[in-house]
Amino acid sequence: MQKQYTRSISGFTWLSTFFWSLLVAYFLFTSKHGFWGTYAVIPSALVYPFTLVLIQLVARLYGYTHALFLINGGVIAYLSMALILWCAQQLPYASAALIKPQDFSQALPVDFAHIIVLATAYYLSHQANLSIYMQRPCTVRGLTAVNIGLGLHLITPGVLNILLGTSATLSGNAPYRLVEHTIPWVLAIPCTYLVHSNLTSPAPKHHKPRLPATYMALHGLFLVALLLTNVLTLRLFSWWKVTLTAGVLSYPLSFFCIDLITELYGKRRAQEVVLTGLAASLLVTMLCVTFRACCPSYKAFGKLFSLTPGLVCGSMAAYLVGQHADIHVFQALRVRTKGKYLWLRNNLSTSLGQLLDKSTFALVTWLLWVLTGQAAKVMWFLWYQVTLSEYMLSMAFALLGTPLIYLVTGLSGKDVQSKTA
Repeated sequence: MQKQYTRSISGFTWLSTFFWSLLVAYFLFTSKHGFWGTYAVIPSALVYPFTLVLIQLVARLYGYTHALFLINGGVIAYLSMALILWCAQQLPYASAALIKPQDFSQALPVDFAHIIVLATAYYLSHQANLSIYMQRPCTVRGLTAVNIGLGLHLITPGVLNILLGTSATLSGNAPYRLVEHTIPWVLAIPCTYLVHSNLTSPAPKHHKPRLPATYMALHGLFLVALLLTNVLTLRLFSWWKVTLTAGVLSYPLSFFCIDLITELYGKRRAQEVVLTGLAASLLVTMLCVTFRACCPSYKAFGKLFSLTPGLVCGSMAAYLVGQHADIHVFQALRVRTKGKYLWLRNNLSTSLGQLLDKSTFALVTWLLWVLTGQAAKVMWFLWYQVTLSEYMLSMAFALLGTPLIYLVTGLSGKDVQSKTA
């Protein structure tokens, strides 16, 4: 029974990783379209149907409750990402910016009326998809549920904009909307058949474990914070005559989540979450670079991701070094202190992990920029200063977050580690 539970929670971890990755990509692509030759390309249409199919797969393997948790978590993540981007846009720009302020604002616009409309469309389409599918899970019902979900996602923004009297809309050009609805439906057909193939046979009802809600929430928060950091790193701002990147708003959350997962669910589970973060970053980066290559007409988005390959390679190397160091130090201190002094374990492991992360990131990114001829856009002294300043600010966030770690561990209970480690 212990082995069955471990295999189940690992499977859910990877399924939810793909869901959160596609959700972040959809958020970045929302309301954007470009042209590939004479054909209109709507990138959000290429990722949204897979979120609907993934919800059906989670419901088939893990039950209605876990699928509903992902849907509700997606709404919270959507609004949180909008809030973080809005905060990043309000920060004063540094004089030596990697990209122009207008390019960042055009590539990632934040209109809260628009965001609320989109979040509502997302929730209604996924809720309808799940409710219809759960009435009688089968291939035909799955295709029907996906089609209805896509239809609601198509018409809900227009209806809400009429009711609210807002100008933010996804309706746009009617042919675009027709293509945006047709392509996802075509893509969803083979995926829905795969969900109901012998490869994904549902387990008996009594073998479907109730996965810890705290773990699912921490994993989702970890991935969203990590993926947003890859975008916000290019956004430089000045604070008390110190240059920083907007990634400092989200990246410390990843260390916070990893420390909590290590404390509550063990070292092995935390290492698995780190690997899912790597996979999610590579997937979202691949989608963004593909969109930039296929849609050169969308110049603002292209400029935002012009340095991203070098940044992602550097951040991935730094991420693996820093996160694994954080996990190993945290677990070693946990054994040495016999589970006591949580504040000490949290701050020492985070300080070492962040130090290795920032150092590796600065060095690897700069070397890749030198090799690709993009180093002229950023002075080494400026990049080193940004890295050092971010490390100091991240440590301040870790200290301020210590009471919250005690709160979460207290609410989660003391028997979680024994069930999942």
